Amino acid sequence: MKKHLVFMLMYGLLLSCNIFAYKQADLQKVKALSEKVKIGPKIKRIERNLSNTDLSGANLNNTDLCYANLYKANLSKTKLHGANLHDTNLSKANLHKAILRKADLRGANLRKANLRFADLRGADLRGADLRGANLLFANLRKANLSKAIFNITTKFGTLLSHAKLRGADFENARGMNVIQKTKARARGAKNVPR
Repeated sequence: MKKHLVFMLMYGLLLSCNIFAYKQADLQKVKALSEKVKIGPKIKRIERNLSNTDLSGANLNNTDLCYANLYKANLSKTKLHGANLHDTNLSKANLHKAILRKADLRGANLRKANLRFADLRGADLRGADLRGANLLFANLRKANLSKAIFNITTKFGTLLSHAKLRGADFENARGMNVIQKTKARARGAKNVPR
């Protein structure tokens, strides 16, 4: 009985050490980020250059990252619900499966960004540059894409239900199905391919 109890205690310690190590690794990632950027609403930014930074899986909900340089940053599976990314450089960033619901992405540079399976419901993408972005299976339901820029290398196959498209430029965009093209034209998008 004692041996069994000792084994259970050692197993419990080992398990808690593994959980502690995991939490420590996650805390180190957040601590490293917090040294560069203050997390939370209405908190000033300290550092704006986060290019090539690995923030995958981090919880950055409501974070103010406007004007930040996130060029080639890994933001896959990152939670950015309600984040301020106004005029942020996200070119070539990996936003695969990122949660960007109601995020402010006005004027953001998303050239060649990977937004596969990203959740952009209700996001504000007015004037965003999405040339060459991968939007396959991205959810853009109720997103504001007014005056956003797309081109021939933008990959679609995305949900555009109820998205605001007035003035969005779809010149030579590819991968749009007939229904998406028809809805885009009806909502005031320009240069939608035939």
